[in-house]
Amino acid sequence: MIKISKKISVVIWSHDRAMQLHSLISSLAKFTNPLFQLNVIWSFSNHEFGEGYELCFNHLDEQDIPIVSEYKGDEFEKYSKLFLSDKNNQSEFVSLMCDDNILFRPCMINDDNINEIFEAWDDNILCFSPRLGLNTILQNCYNGQYQPPLKNYIELNNDMIAWDYQKIPPTLNYGYVYSTDGHIYRRNELWEIVKNLSFSNTSALEGGLYTYASKQTKSLLASHKHSVQVNLPINQILQQSAATYGHFHPYSKEELNKLFLQGKTIDLHNMNFDNIIACHQELELKFK
Repeated sequence: MIKISKKISVVIWSHDRAMQLHSLISSLAKFTNPLFQLNVIWSFSNHEFGEGYELCFNHLDEQDIPIVSEYKGDEFEKYSKLFLSDKNNQSEFVSLMCDDNILFRPCMINDDNINEIFEAWDDNILCFSPRLGLNTILQNCYNGQYQPPLKNYIELNNDMIAWDYQKIPPTLNYGYVYSTDGHIYRRNELWEIVKNLSFSNTSALEGGLYTYASKQTKSLLASHKHSVQVNLPINQILQQSAATYGHFHPYSKEELNKLFLQGKTIDLHNMNFDNIIACHQELELKFK
């Protein structure tokens, strides 16, 4: 039986990407201990994608990976707020996650140390980012832009660091504190912002949160020394999104769903995560 976290939950958003959702949750089950509480908001655009999600949840059930709560449908803001509300949930901390992320190293945040980490340095840590680390110096994997390496950081312990994100331009990843790529927040602090926002997708949610970044009194962003999670921009998130994707290793949602329905899954064990230097980095998928 998989042990479930009492303090940390994750809200995962997924649309037409059942195979990627399955790989994300499988990686969470492998690299978080205890497993974060899983809350999934999912939707699909046609019958074949719907079959993919049915298969995904069947696989997770066979793996004894429990989903705490899930919602199928298009009422994005309503159910996002339901899962993020500080009134309807027991976990003290919450992570925001899209389905195109994968954990590739153990996440050392757990029920035993998360309060101590967030209370470090006069309770000045706003969030913890599993996608950042001293290694993530490549800002944009498409145009080759780098961000300045972190220098003035604090060592929280042997595995974790923190820095003043307000001294870094918010257009750079080291200065971007509100993200739906796994960032972990105190639920009550996040809810104070989210409850006032209107949004119809994760991009709009991030955009709304972004407007509050400069207003925060807590100035520290924390992470592992080496990132433990990466976003794989291998296909399009939203039709209206301007985000770049699929230049090096493109995989359409239709292609992946077809493979998933044929019994294939993403083989995390045989993927190459040796040279992760960015938060968003295309990788060649392996299947089994």
